[in-house]
Amino acid sequence: MSAYGDAVRALARKAYTIAQLRAILVRKQHAEEDICACIERLQAIGYVNDERVAQAFVAQKKSNRGARWLIQAMRHKGIEEHIAQEAVDALSKEEVRAHALTWAKRKMHAYAGHKLYAALIRRGYDASVARWVCDECTKPAP
Repeated sequence: MSAYGDAVRALARKAYTIAQLRAILVRKQHAEEDICACIERLQAIGYVNDERVAQAFVAQKKSNRGARWLIQAMRHKGIEEHIAQEAVDALSKEEVRAHALTWAKRKMHAYAGHKLYAALIRRGYDASVARWVCDECTKPAP
């Protein structure tokens, strides 16, 4: 089968980044010039779009992960850092705080004090967001 046929078949299952698609085609032992031509063709018709993949990834994972984690995961998928950063920057500070607080309230029984802060940092939230969430979780009920 041609590189284009293999690429379209893969893209019919799920959206891939350019780097992921290139890896699939290399694994199938297509020639480099065929891979480059195929990817250019797919980009021209809009079948491959790293920006769209980044936005979908952030939309899917934003409810329980912070910006640092999201960017690192997208870089691992082969998305360029500036594209990943743009997708994460589309999130408002209030939205990030709300997601972090929701996650923390669900997990609060497992973490106490500084352990909650450390868990938020490990999930990729900024220190300021983690501190705000810890403060909110330890406030006495009105």
